[in-house]
Amino acid sequence: MRLLFKLIIFVYIVVFIVGLLIIIDRLLRRRQVEYHYVFRPFEKDTKKGYALVDDSNRILYYAVRDGHDGNCDVYRFKNRITKFSSTHLVSDMLRNNNAPNFSRKSFYYDYEEIWRHLKKQGIVLQTTIVNDELTQYKIKKYSKIIAFARKKKETEKQYSMRTYEKRIDLLFLTLFAIALTEEKHGNKAES
Repeated sequence: MRLLFKLIIFVYIVVFIVGLLIIIDRLLRRRQVEYHYVFRPFEKDTKKGYALVDDSNRILYYAVRDGHDGNCDVYRFKNRITKFSSTHLVSDMLRNNNAPNFSRKSFYYDYEEIWRHLKKQGIVLQTTIVNDELTQYKIKKYSKIIAFARKKKETEKQYSMRTYEKRIDLLFLTLFAIALTEEKHGNKAES
């Protein structure tokens, strides 16, 4: 009887420990890794554009201006992680009072207004001027914050970004839209 009781307690303890280890394993697998990137001007073969680099200063994604097609600039986008490359048409700037950036500027991206294009993808941008030296951006996808970006005045054309997202295509396009509209027209809204 005592031996049976000890065996039952031993089995109970083993089952409890195994269950606890399974729960800990599942919690650790859900843990997300925070990625840090810098979005900055970029030049490749005398062509200018923008690049997203990681902490090791490796270029992960870039877009360079390849030429013109009518009234549009042709940009070649290259994701170095997936090796996917595509070209896109980018128009001159236009005023958009519904644009989420302070310049209230926008442009057409493959014949669609950029902020509308991003919104169709679920991307919404919230912009906050913290002080004269710092502007912060919350990038949301379907109401969930997926990234924080910030631009300091002393690093005028450079944005730092924190995210848990592994797929960076939409994040790159969002930062590209911010940088392009602010580069050409400053970061203050026109009256």
